[in-house]
Amino acid sequence: MDTLSQALAQIMQTGLFQIEQDETTQQTQLILNEDLLQQKIKALPPETSQKIADIQVVTEQLQKENQELKEKIDEVITSNKNDIAIRIREKHLEQTVLNRLENEALERYAAEKKWRPFGKLFRSTQIEIEKQQFITDYIEEHFSKQLTRVLHEYHEHLVE
Repeated sequence: MDTLSQALAQIMQTGLFQIEQDETTQQTQLILNEDLLQQKIKALPPETSQKIADIQVVTEQLQKENQELKEKIDEVITSNKNDIAIRIREKHLEQTVLNRLENEALERYAAEKKWRPFGKLFRSTQIEIEKQQFITDYIEEHFSKQLTRVLHEYHEHLVE
């Protein structure tokens, strides 16, 4: 505590800081004495003052560039979030189309294979293989076209 007290006393002796009490919060605050700081800056040799002015200009430029970069990063993050949401929705639509085509294929397969009287009674491996092959062929034939149509409708809806 003694060391801290001595350090604070030395800081106060420089005159660069003042202790004030905030009227609203009743807290003691350490305030920068800007008048003294300006006097000290003006008292510096002209070269040093020029260097400080140059540093201030560069600092302002860097702050401006930093703000612009933050805005660009925010735009990229927002864009990425939107892109991810769109990709998730597209994947969902793809899965929906795939499921619908699979159901359609099963219905068509069942309709085409009704003429087999023992097809439902004797479930053989061959019948199951034929069914899966029929479904796969049906999906290959219709998937691309239907997915393109559904995604096109989805993207038109996004543009609106």
